[in-house]
Amino acid sequence: MKKKVSKVKKPSLTKKYEQQKYLIIILVLLLVIFFGLPNAVLYSKIGLIRLLPLLLIFLAIPHFILKLLSVTNVFNTWVRIIATFSGILLIPIFGFWTGYLSDKDLEKHGKRTKGVVSQKWKSKNVWLFTCKFRIGDNEYETFSITDKENKYQIGDTLTI
Repeated sequence: MKKKVSKVKKPSLTKKYEQQKYLIIILVLLLVIFFGLPNAVLYSKIGLIRLLPLLLIFLAIPHFILKLLSVTNVFNTWVRIIATFSGILLIPIFGFWTGYLSDKDLEKHGKRTKGVVSQKWKSKNVWLFTCKFRIGDNEYETFSITDKENKYQIGDTLTI
């Protein structure tokens, strides 16, 4: 008596193209979200929100690149390695992009003002400090600034 061997059905080409289409849309949306992150997220001091760009770089985007390539016929070890390490390729691009955005923002809204050193601390043998400054009725604080020569003290006034 012969056993019936069940054949595994391959997905039809239209289903494969549908999957590719949706994966490409998701990947493009992730990239748009990634490069369109608002300053509130990029410069957030809140832990979970601050990690969002890193999660996109190292988890979400490589995951969907890998899924997209697994649906196509072009899937081998090198493609898998490239998809896995695509986050490393995105880091310099992201750095240039945020630098460009910062330059544009400074060009559009940038002004010099007086700031007062409000905090000072040592991290990994480097002195860092922050300054508080006022614009109108609002008070702001800078991100950490390196003090290589350790010449500023709390209360010093600087032009920022």
